[in-house]
Amino acid sequence: MYTAKQTYSENEIKLNYGVETNHLGNVLATISARTRLIFDNSNPPVYQYREADVLSVSDYEPGGFPTPGRQFNSESYRFGHNTQEKVDEWNGTTGTHYTALYWEYDSRLIWRQTPDPKGSASVSPYACFGGNPILYSDVLGDIWDVGTDDQTKSDVKGLAKNKNNAKLINIDDNGRVSLDFGKRSPKRIDKLLANDEGLKLVSDLVNAKDDKGKDLNFFYSTSAPFDFCGYKENDDAAPTDFSAHKIGENAIDKNGEASIFSYNASLTTYGTDSKGITRNTLLPKAGYNGQVAIAPGKPTLYLGYGPYKYIEGNALIQNTGPMFKTSRSDIVKHELRENLIRSQSGMNYNAAHEATEKMYFGFDVTKFIWGK
Repeated sequence: MYTAKQTYSENEIKLNYGVETNHLGNVLATISARTRLIFDNSNPPVYQYREADVLSVSDYEPGGFPTPGRQFNSESYRFGHNTQEKVDEWNGTTGTHYTALYWEYDSRLIWRQTPDPKGSASVSPYACFGGNPILYSDVLGDIWDVGTDDQTKSDVKGLAKNKNNAKLINIDDNGRVSLDFGKRSPKRIDKLLANDEGLKLVSDLVNAKDDKGKDLNFFYSTSAPFDFCGYKENDDAAPTDFSAHKIGENAIDKNGEASIFSYNASLTTYGTDSKGITRNTLLPKAGYNGQVAIAPGKPTLYLGYGPYKYIEGNALIQNTGPMFKTSRSDIVKHELRENLIRSQSGMNYNAAHEATEKMYFGFDVTKFIWGK
């Protein structure tokens, strides 16, 4: 049984109904803003309670085709799967065809009628929802997003210079990142971005395009599964977690052991690492041009030996020893910018790595030691 929501949006009140959706935005039910009065069978009837007035109900097969026997009055409401508008006259059957800003698609075949105008080289231009309509949504018909965990959201917001700027970064329930500058003027926005390199990075990732003006899509996470598309050069299995998969990109040598704490995947060929060794190219998940995964934990940057001093009792102690710096946001910033440069400019790993170092910190990220 469906029960009415406690509150309705302004538009729902104007339309005199509410909409119940699931995590993909699929319209499962439309419910009247007016409730029904329920009376018993006595004479005269005695009022018992109020009940939601359900106007329509529909469940869906993957892709948006209404499940037979699990719907009623579904033709009275023109929206359905993925919040998109039904075009019932196309096939003569309700819910078999949908339209959005960037597509027309058949919900039975889960196939676009026209090529994706913002597609990716790693997925068919006629595919819908990255081939997985149970997990992904695509409200406009141009891109899809996945949910992210608390550590991922913390990392993204932590890129901002301060808490006020972090409030400008929005992450919806499906993991889509956007920036909301409110009523700030373009001049004010430019100044904000110029004074906050982390916020500028978020803006660059959200609005990334290639040299032909085609949108680039990126994904970031701190937990498996990664859903990498394997390697560009061979059929080796892609890593599925942060354990030591193989000596490769972003391997930290600590006490002679290889510890993988992050992955930087791109459609751009990897090339050689900092030691001049050619590495295979880890490909991002379907539908994305670049993907970064960084394990939760606390990184420590070894800065080398240097002088330091401190007070012990009444004595000033001066010495020389190892110096460290801890900053998770520095690693996140470095890896995301490096991934953006690789995917956007076509640079190999070494070139993108050096460009990122010069842009930001002047340190070598491979000197980080990862701890818990």
